[in-house]
Amino acid sequence: MTRKSHNSGFADVLADLKDKTLRKVVSKVPEWEGTAGLQVAASINAEQCSGSATARYKAALALSLAVQPGARPAKEPPARIADLTGGLGVDSWFFSREFDEVLYCEIQEAYCKAAAHNFKILGADNILVRQHCSAPDQATKALLEDFKPDVIFLDPARRNSSGSKVFRLEDCEPNLLGMLLLLRSCSRWILAKVSPMADIALLTRQLGPCLKEIHIVQSKSELKELLLVISGEKEEYAEPLITVADADNLCEGAVFSFRRSEEEYAASARRRHATEGSTIREGSIIFEPGPALAKSGAFNLIASRIGATQLDRSTHLYLNPGEEPPRQFGKIWQVIEVQPFGGKSLKDISRRYSDAEVSARGIPMTSEEMRRKMGLKSGGGVHIFGVGVSPEINAEGIGNAKGRMLLLVCRRV
Repeated sequence: MTRKSHNSGFADVLADLKDKTLRKVVSKVPEWEGTAGLQVAASINAEQCSGSATARYKAALALSLAVQPGARPAKEPPARIADLTGGLGVDSWFFSREFDEVLYCEIQEAYCKAAAHNFKILGADNILVRQHCSAPDQATKALLEDFKPDVIFLDPARRNSSGSKVFRLEDCEPNLLGMLLLLRSCSRWILAKVSPMADIALLTRQLGPCLKEIHIVQSKSELKELLLVISGEKEEYAEPLITVADADNLCEGAVFSFRRSEEEYAASARRRHATEGSTIREGSIIFEPGPALAKSGAFNLIASRIGATQLDRSTHLYLNPGEEPPRQFGKIWQVIEVQPFGGKSLKDISRRYSDAEVSARGIPMTSEEMRRKMGLKSGGGVHIFGVGVSPEINAEGIGNAKGRMLLLVCRRV
C-alpha cells in the first residue's frame, strides 16, 4: 500500500513537471498552442529553445541567403536547409515554413524521437529527421553532400561537460571553428547562432574574410541571439555588416546596420569636431541604448545618426537628439532636474524621491552603491542617473560641475 502511494505520488510529480515544461514551450512558441500530444525530451530543451520571433527571424534570414541572385541554378530546385543541432526542433519547424526541405540532425535519440513525433502532428512533413553526431568527419560530409543544402544552420551547445556556461567558439559543441572547412565545402552559406556574450571583435578575427554578416537580435527589449552569416564560397569580405534587429517589429523597419569602419570614422569625426556649447537642462531629452544596440559597440555612430551629443565616451547616454531616436532599441528620457554630483545633492534628491530607479554611468560608484547611499527603494516613475560628462557638455545653472559629474532626475518619454 505504501509502495503504491509512493509510486502514485512520483507519477504525479513527473506529470506536473511534464505539464510545466510543455507550458514553457508553448509560451515561447504560441503557434503550437492547442496541439495535443506534443513531447519534450528534456526540460533543458524548453529552457534553451528559440522563441517564435527569433525563430522567424532566422528562417527569413536563411531563406534570403538561399534565394539571393546567383545562389542557385536557374531551374530553381527545392530550397534546402540542414539544421545540424536540432534540439527541440523549434528552429527546424520554422525553417520548414520557408524552405521546401529541411534536414533535422540531433545526436540524442530521445530528442530525435520527440521531434519526429511533434513534426508529424504539426503537419511538417518536409522535415527529414536523422540521429547524427555533427562532427568534422566523413559521416557528416557524406550526409550533407547527399542532402545538398543551400544553407547549413547550427547552434552549438554553450555548456561544457561540467554544466558551466561557455561562450568562445572553440569551447562550444560542436566546435564551429573545427568544422568550418567541412561546412564551407558542403554549402554556400553557414548560419551559426553563438553566445550573446561572445566578443564581436574576436569573432571577426577568428572567422576572417568569410564572415559576411553579424546579426544582433533582440525580442521584448532583451538581447536574445547573436547570429553569424558565413560564406561557403570563395567570396571574401573586408569587414562584416553588423545588423541590430528587433525581431518583434521587423515590419516597422526596426534595424540598425553598419560596418566597423563607419564607427571608427564617427569616432574620429567626434574628436575632430568636439566643441563647447551642448547644454543639459530641465526639459532636455536623453536617449539610452538598450542591450542589443549597446552590444554592437556603435557608440559614436549612434550619436552621428540621430544628431545627438554623447554625454561622455564611457557614459553611453545621448543628449538632445536632432531626430527621433530608434525607440525599439532603447529608452527615451526627459530631464526634470539637474544637480552637481555630491553628498549634498544625493541627500536632497533622496528626501524628495523615496522610490526611484538608479543608474551610475562613468562615475567612481556602482548603481547599487549609489542606491544604498541615497536610501532609495526600487520603483516609482523616476530614474536617477549619476553620470560623468565630457568637457564640451554644460549644465545650466551649475557651471563647471566638480569632477565633471552630474545627477540627472528623469522621467520616461
